[in-house]
Amino acid sequence: MSNLATTTTILAVLGSGVMAGLFFTFSNTIMKALSQAPDDQGAVVMQSINVVIVNPVFLLLFLGTGVFQALYIGLSLVENGLSGTRWTIASGLLYLVGCLFITMKFNVPLNNMLAAFDASLPESAIKWRDYLASWIPWNHARTIAAVGATVTGCIALANG
Repeated sequence: MSNLATTTTILAVLGSGVMAGLFFTFSNTIMKALSQAPDDQGAVVMQSINVVIVNPVFLLLFLGTGVFQALYIGLSLVENGLSGTRWTIASGLLYLVGCLFITMKFNVPLNNMLAAFDASLPESAIKWRDYLASWIPWNHARTIAAVGATVTGCIALANG
């Protein structure tokens, strides 16, 4: 593996691992706490989280990891052909599909829907509970995908 491929792989794997930790923290702790809070309070805090999390550091890590995963696949194909790339492709696809795609297709639209309602209204409690019922399983999927991307990336590094 060339120095460029090694560096790209390490950055892709590290990024996937950090994102796995973030998604896991939401699944294991944050969403549990918010779902146990009074509905209006949980919704307001999540609305705030959704604003605060869209910052340069998060975006660089989240999207940058996707770029490194795509580069990682491309460099691996160029350097190794189709042989020896299965772990690389698995890692890249797990992140690109399991993290980026799921986030853009499911979590972001749910977050936009949450941002659009007034949590102080009585009917918002139903919307909040619907949000939780949809958002949490998609976050679990992102967590599993990011962990999988990290593990398969480590296997690719070990075999590279």
